[in-house]
Amino acid sequence: MSWRIVYISEAEEMRLYLDNLKVIKDDQEILIPLSDIHSIVVDNQHTTVTGRLINKLSEYHILLIFCDETHNPNMFCLGLYSHYRIYGMLYKQYVEKNRTNKNL
Repeated sequence: MSWRIVYISEAEEMRLYLDNLKVIKDDQEILIPLSDIHSIVVDNQHTTVTGRLINKLSEYHILLIFCDETHNPNMFCLGLYSHYRIYGMLYKQYVEKNRTNKNL
C-alpha cells in the first residue's frame, strides 16, 4: 500500500530505475520504490520527467502533480484506469482547505 507523498523542489531529473523513482540533483541520486509512493508533487519548472517514468507511474496508480511559478498546483497526471477514490480524496482535501481558510 502506498503512503509516501514525494515533494520535488530542486531536482534536475526524475527517471525510472528498476521499478524505483530515481531523483537526480547535481551528483546526488535518490531511489524510492514506486510501491511506496502515493503522489509526487513537482514544484520546479526545470525538472525533467521521462516518458518511461510517467507510463510506470500510471501502472502503479501514482498521482503526479506539477506546480506553476507561484507554487500552486497547475496540472496533474493520473492513468486512465486509476481508482476513482483519488479524485474524491483530492476534492475533499480541497473543499476542507477552503472551508478552513474562510473561517480565519
